[in-house]
Amino acid sequence: MGLFKYAKMVSPLLEDLSTYSRDNVKADVVAGFTVGVLLIPQAMAYAQVANMPPAYGLYSSIFPTMVYALLGGSNTMNLGTIALCGLMLGEVVEEYVDDTSVNVEKTVRLAMALTFLIGSVLMVLRILRFGPFIKAYLSPALISGFQTGAAFHIFVSQLKYVMGVPRPENINGVAHIPRKIFYYFSKAPEWNWAAVLITVISMLVIFLCTAITKGNLRFGCCPGPTAAHGMSLLCGMFYWIPSRFSRAIPLPIPGELIVVLLGESLSYGFDFPDRFNISTVGNVPSDLPPIGDIDWDWVGFFAQHKYFEIVVIALITIALTLSDGKTYAEMFDRDLSLNREIATLGFINMIGPFFSSYVAGAGLSRSALACSVSDGQKITQVYSIITAILVLVMLQFFISLLSKLPQACLGAVVLMAIMGLLKKLKEGRLYWRIGKKSDFLIWCCTLLATIFIDLDWGILVGLLVTIHTVFDRLARAKLTVLGRFPETNIYVDTSLHDDAVEHRGVKIIKLDTALFFGSRERLYDFIKRIIVKNHEEHYEEQKKDTIPLHTIVIDASAVIFLDSSGISKLNSMSRELKNKYNCMTLIACASPMVQKTIIDGGFLQCQTQRPLLFPSIGDAVSAGVGAAIFYVDHPPPRAQSQRFVPRVGSEMDLFGKSNLDIALDGNTEQTTCESVIDDDHEAIPMTENANHLAVPEITVSIAKPSKPSNIGKSASLAAMSTARKNDEGTPLLFKEA
Repeated sequence: MGLFKYAKMVSPLLEDLSTYSRDNVKADVVAGFTVGVLLIPQAMAYAQVANMPPAYGLYSSIFPTMVYALLGGSNTMNLGTIALCGLMLGEVVEEYVDDTSVNVEKTVRLAMALTFLIGSVLMVLRILRFGPFIKAYLSPALISGFQTGAAFHIFVSQLKYVMGVPRPENINGVAHIPRKIFYYFSKAPEWNWAAVLITVISMLVIFLCTAITKGNLRFGCCPGPTAAHGMSLLCGMFYWIPSRFSRAIPLPIPGELIVVLLGESLSYGFDFPDRFNISTVGNVPSDLPPIGDIDWDWVGFFAQHKYFEIVVIALITIALTLSDGKTYAEMFDRDLSLNREIATLGFINMIGPFFSSYVAGAGLSRSALACSVSDGQKITQVYSIITAILVLVMLQFFISLLSKLPQACLGAVVLMAIMGLLKKLKEGRLYWRIGKKSDFLIWCCTLLATIFIDLDWGILVGLLVTIHTVFDRLARAKLTVLGRFPETNIYVDTSLHDDAVEHRGVKIIKLDTALFFGSRERLYDFIKRIIVKNHEEHYEEQKKDTIPLHTIVIDASAVIFLDSSGISKLNSMSRELKNKYNCMTLIACASPMVQKTIIDGGFLQCQTQRPLLFPSIGDAVSAGVGAAIFYVDHPPPRAQSQRFVPRVGSEMDLFGKSNLDIALDGNTEQTTCESVIDDDHEAIPMTENANHLAVPEITVSIAKPSKPSNIGKSASLAAMSTARKNDEGTPLLFKEA
């Protein structure tokens, strides 16, 4: 393997650069500057959510972005700060720091130690190849419910900046979010109304910029998803904004950046901190991200006492990042390796703390913005490098100018960002409306646990409910009886298709789940009810239109696996049906893996050495009806109908009611032939004008044996025709076991 080819495997960016064109340059420059303008105020606001200094939000938007641009597999994903993971990290840090705004140095040390451990957990998950597991069990319903619940946590975390009220110190435990909301609103007389006004105006500016950009603010109304019904009257004041103005804007209006610049200018010009007692960002160092060490004592402490929270943050980081990556990978038909993304994410969060970067992940809003302003097919990770350079320039030359920026402005940026999370409340209604009750249960339980208990418990409850619903679906999968469409080999559910025909004496059962410890009894009970009902109808009620069931065919096309308890139950069930009801069990349409499990589990030895696995239902039915095998647990106590079958392919002439001799342990009993089964598996009564037939089955009446000593023995049994013999003059053998 050449060196350059190996380098392209390590860095997918090199593969994109090998086909780089002028169109790519244009797309990357536009996306890079647009995302960078959004990222600067957003990173500072998200750092506030994590109880970190605003500069560290910018630091965390440089190293992760640059490294992912080189190693990441997605062309649209932008790594940096994310509010949700930052919030969870900040809550852990708050437990060990009295005041994060005062003890900044300790806050940073603890955050970096936690980030290193989160990265270590991600690397372990990559080594264990947990990507498919996370994709399977962190379902969209779980993530949606968690994000919606977490929006309330983010909302509460910003109220101290928005209202100017100190954070409550002793409100923790169950339902602490509703209690904190009640606390803040009960303090309305103590609110800093200047901070509240700054927040409302800032949110209105961001809202108007977004509405104008999307073209939703036209002729005095606010249609569209971004317009709130309650603000339509307020928006009506801007009736002078023509629709052509919004269409003429080539790029999004950076409402967040406008809020930051206006907030800093007005705060500096009117001296907001002194005149209105407004809390501000404070001095921000205009330096490159400091390179430092990690406090290993705190690393060891957190590894012993906060491992559960660390694992939860790692799982959420993976889930949000992979969700973002897979969304755009599918949209633009690009391959994305889940395990590779986990490894890249783990490496970034392990090394990031040495470059002053706390926990980083993909931001869906940034990726969506990049794709909205440029062609997503033409974007490469060069745009992320441009974004990181823009943040570096901001840090080096302009960040020190934002020392008097009101924290209420950053709070407004956060509150507008979580509006998208609150919109996910509609998804719960959607799950209910489309009949996805299990998804609604997952969404609802995760949401309530996140709001009323805590973030980490929200994920745990969601996972438990998800696992429960998965096993419940497997254990309660539908069992159906199949019938054949006339004159076809198509088998369908008889409860849905009235014209489907069942074969007499054969029951075809479809199992729509895995055969494991949770579903084995359900299959056994279903088959047992069918057998018992048929037995009662034929022998006790003596219905003339029924014949004894002699074959059960299990359609295993939907069976994905069998465990040891499943194959054990299959073996014991087949023995019971054979010995008690003279009914054999055949399996059709099993996958190669399932067939191997069945064979290794001894299913073939529990009945006979002849084939019991068939590639299609039709083959299994033909083998069951024309089988060369028959079992007798004990001779019947009275005269009754039983079935005997010839060797497959045997032929004989039957005229009228032919007499048959049954050899039972060497004792001959005379019987009478009642009917035959033709090649279409239909019973034909014996008549004088019966023709030369290929006979796959004969129904006979058996009298009570003359020697009771044979009762209860499993016996070899042979049926021979006394009406006709073959060309050699020997009796035609019907049955041999």
